[in-house]
Amino acid sequence: MLKDKLNNILENHYQESRITDISTNKNISMNNIVYLDNDAITLIRRIRRNDLWADNIDNIYIHNMADVILKIKSIKSSSGGIACQEKHGEKIRKNLNTGIPWNKGLKGNYPYTPWSKGLTKSDNASLLKLSNDRLNEGNPFFGKTHSSISKEQQSMSLRAKILSGEFTPNSNNRNTHWTSYFDNKKFRSSWEAIYFSLHQTELYESLRIEYIYECKPHIYIVDFVNHHTKVATEIKPAELLGNKRESLKLLALEEWCSNNGYVTKIITQDDIEQMSTQVDPGRFDNNTQRKIRKLHETYIKNRNR
Repeated sequence: MLKDKLNNILENHYQESRITDISTNKNISMNNIVYLDNDAITLIRRIRRNDLWADNIDNIYIHNMADVILKIKSIKSSSGGIACQEKHGEKIRKNLNTGIPWNKGLKGNYPYTPWSKGLTKSDNASLLKLSNDRLNEGNPFFGKTHSSISKEQQSMSLRAKILSGEFTPNSNNRNTHWTSYFDNKKFRSSWEAIYFSLHQTELYESLRIEYIYECKPHIYIVDFVNHHTKVATEIKPAELLGNKRESLKLLALEEWCSNNGYVTKIITQDDIEQMSTQVDPGRFDNNTQRKIRKLHETYIKNRNR
């Protein structure tokens, strides 16, 4: 019986909790407390997983330690990202910011063609019906909001994926807006593209470090790292170096470098202007080529003063 199996698991994991009644998978009693629907399904799944969940059933359901749930989900999320990084790390790093999914070709028939490709609700009755069915009360999220716990769980999961390299935010650089390419490899800024063209053995955005800003944890994605020379490189305008948040990032980077035997290198516009004289503009996109010419002109003008 399911009841006996669940209680055996609880006993094997040294838990005091016991299942007292099971009507269906959506109606279960534990410690004489009834759990219905999704709560019942969640309870059964947690007991049967035989891992961190089963070891903490008492803490969650007797002692009401909500922080335990957050910690377990954080650990599970991190471990999943770490396992993925260990198995596919090279492919993930190679495809970062190229627009190509890291898992392309691993399974299935990629790319998939959605049935609605090229169609709109104005010329397709099925799409129009789907759209109308999701209006107002038809929207499954209508009138609902995420709880503070749910938001924190989502935030923790996202940070774990960023830290592991599984996910890289598609945030825009304020100057280039993701329009810089070198040999068809995408960069957040023309400066990064120029730097990489002269340092192609370095890894782009593979080093991720945690730091605290305004009492909240964040992930700092370092521009470049060379694990052979043990140098971590950050490319920034000089005027940003005094910014509070940027200062905290650099402090976190310097601490990481100190703890791991690396050194920190900061590249500013003066360095990029000099590098612009050494690159092959033809290997960049048109927008970056124009910026390279301007940087080159500025460098020559400043040198002749």
